[in-house]
Order: sequence, then C-alpha cells, then structure tokens
Amino acid sequence: MTKRILSVILALILAMTAMVACGNKQNDPIITKLQENITTNEWMCGFPERYVIIEIKKDEESPLSEEMSAILDNCFDTFLSNLAPAFGASSGEEIKGYFACTEMITVTETDPDSGEEFSYEMPKNAPGKLDISDVESIVSLTLFPEEYINELISASIFFNFMNMNNGTFVAFEFEDRFLVASFGLADSTNAFKDAVVATYEGAVVVHDAAL
Repeated sequence: MTKRILSVILALILAMTAMVACGNKQNDPIITKLQENITTNEWMCGFPERYVIIEIKKDEESPLSEEMSAILDNCFDTFLSNLAPAFGASSGEEIKGYFACTEMITVTETDPDSGEEFSYEMPKNAPGKLDISDVESIVSLTLFPEEYINELISASIFFNFMNMNNGTFVAFEFEDRFLVASFGLADSTNAFKDAVVATYEGAVVVHDAAL
C-alpha cells in the first residue's frame, strides 16, 4: 500500500472522528432541548434571525474560574467592537448603552437648574448574573430547559436594551463546562460568536443556524 493511499485513509479516519465528536455535542440533551425551545417559542416567532450555541470547557488555569458574569464580561468589549460597524459607529463604546442586563445600578446626577442631586435606578450596561433560584425568570429570559435546571450552577446575561429579540446573550455554567448561547439579528449573533471564539481558546460552536 503506497504512502499516498495511507495518507488518504488517515485523512478519512480523522474526518469521521471529527464528525462523530460533533454529533455527540449535537446530541447533548441540554443543547438539543435548548435548540428546541429557541426554535419553537412563540415569543420569539418571526423576530430573531439566527441563534448560536457555543461550548467552552472549564480549565483551572483559565479566567473561567472567576465569577459567572466574567464569562460574558471577558468578551463584551470585543463583541461591541465587532458590532459597532453595523450601527454605523466607530467604536464599541458608542453602542454600549444599547445593551443591558437584569441587574440594576444607582445613578446620581445633578439638576442643572436647582443644583440638587437626585438618584435613580437603571439597568447596568454590561453583562450581569442571573438568580438561578428564580426558575421562572431563567426559563423566560434565556429559554433554558426547566427540566435541567438542577444541573445549572450559575448563569449570566445581557441583551439588546430596546428589544431582546434583536439580541440576547447568555452563559450557563455546569459542573464540567459552560454553554454560551445567543439569539437575535444575524449581525449581533455573528459579532458575539466571533468575540467568544476569539476570547476562549478551545471554544466550540456546536450550533449556528438561521431561525
């Protein structure tokens, strides 16, 4: 058997192995159910264009050991920079105010006429943690499958401030990995996917499809 034939056989074996590995990820019950929830949810019908699911393996030496919101914090600025051209903006900072999370912050301002200070609450323009004990909110905001809620260790989110269907971005922590998912307009989901893959070595896109 010639070296050329051996090389072809080896290449075929490697390709089949990769396909099997990909298939195993696709058949993960949580991923499969999350896909089903996103594609069949009436709240989303007719709005989002695309959804993406990315798997990130945990690594003790990586920043993944930080608090949960850091999973999205670490790629938030890159996401904004990637998306800025779609808004006609020259930098990510210009569009940061278009995104928020469920966490509230206190803002203090000064009245220009009276000079008096006043405070008010507003959503934080950054990723924030979700309370996983609030099952109803987790399911409604992220479309996470309720039957697997006991496997969830923590979660975080940020979304388009005007319309969550234009872009919702979530991270789910499990014992052995993280799943990062997004659904929304193609520009937003693509910008997010590229940011996550660029930020986390070994991140694997397990689903990327039009809705």
